[in-house]
Amino acid sequence: MHDEVVVYVNSDLQELIPGYLEYQQKELEMIRNLLIEGNLVEIQKHGHTMRGSGAGYGCDEITNIGMEIEEAAKNGNKKAIEWWCDNLDQYLSVITVKYFDG
Repeated sequence: MHDEVVVYVNSDLQELIPGYLEYQQKELEMIRNLLIEGNLVEIQKHGHTMRGSGAGYGCDEITNIGMEIEEAAKNGNKKAIEWWCDNLDQYLSVITVKYFDG
């Protein structure tokens, strides 16, 4: 993906962002476990939730990945789910959040 992804977020969210990103890491682990179990219905739900949350925290890429995971689960495409999980893992490992007053 990238060496570093810089996301600019309103400073009003400064206290929430670390917990949000930590939660996304846990969601990633959950989706991977669900994939091992073959539970596409639950993966679709997790993707949908991720899709709905990313933009609100200034992380549009999480919204995009959530949408792709949701669609892949709906279509039964386990390889695509795995690929998007890898993308999310990479994204979470390189994201740098910078805050602005706004």
